[in-house]
Amino acid sequence: HFTTMLLSFNGMAFAFFSHKVLRWKTPFLILIILGIFPFLLFYSTVYLYFGYLMLIFVGFILLDAITKLLSINISLFRFATHFTVMNLALFLGFFKYLKGIKTSIWEPTERLQ
Repeated sequence: HFTTMLLSFNGMAFAFFSHKVLRWKTPFLILIILGIFPFLLFYSTVYLYFGYLMLIFVGFILLDAITKLLSINISLFRFATHFTVMNLALFLGFFKYLKGIKTSIWEPTERLQ
């Protein structure tokens, strides 16, 4: 009975697709884009500009590491780092899932009374 909900064009289907399905597939889509990109780089100047944007994005991650050491928080840099780390965690978590989840029980820290 969920098929009709997912195949319809309503807010629930869009929310599920954009917040779940795309989030799970984004690390693999990024790898596909990075794999195809070198072949497209010299095909058109549009791809060259996208390449510059990717380099700027990587630069934001490096600048975030530097500004973090200086205790400076720039949200644009932090967003780039968060996006990258989140997708790396999803990618590594996928392979951890394939190996079999050993435990997913949250262990609370000991409290001093």
